[in-house]
Amino acid sequence: MNYNFSVYLHTNQMNDIPAKVAKYSFQKHNPGLEIYIEYLESHPNLLEHHNATFFRGNSQLSWDTSKHQSFFPIRFLCGESHLNANRNHKWILVIDPDVFCLKDLSIFNSYIERAENENKSIIAWGKNSSVMLINTKESSWTEASLIQKVFIEKQDFNNWMFLQPYSVLELPKKFN
Repeated sequence: MNYNFSVYLHTNQMNDIPAKVAKYSFQKHNPGLEIYIEYLESHPNLLEHHNATFFRGNSQLSWDTSKHQSFFPIRFLCGESHLNANRNHKWILVIDPDVFCLKDLSIFNSYIERAENENKSIIAWGKNSSVMLINTKESSWTEASLIQKVFIEKQDFNNWMFLQPYSVLELPKKFN
């Protein structure tokens, strides 16, 4: 099967086993699909912000890299990693380590074509960033910009999590 995207599971070392199981589920149903695991621990500049405060909604929180779910900012850095590694595809499917694949994903090729025709660079379930296809050539998310906006400027992280103010092509709920 031909895929117009690669897959990135974003995780941390604490979630290594679920990420590897998820990777296996994608490989099993999609032979030939390029699948990568992006670890929080491979981002030393971001790790320097352990215990830094940030805002999410109306709450001020402290980012604790020792927590199980501390990998959440990494979803926005997979595109930069993909480009830096000069991978084959410009689109990537970015998923949490607890998302598993049950079927062939070649249908996403048609959503990518539609998004390109509609000049959209993100495809997601609504405005939820836990599973999204992103056009790495159009994404401006970088480790430096995430650190600047979230930890220094204290912009609301919900803007990132809920893909504000991006125009998103929505995937049908059947993919959940």
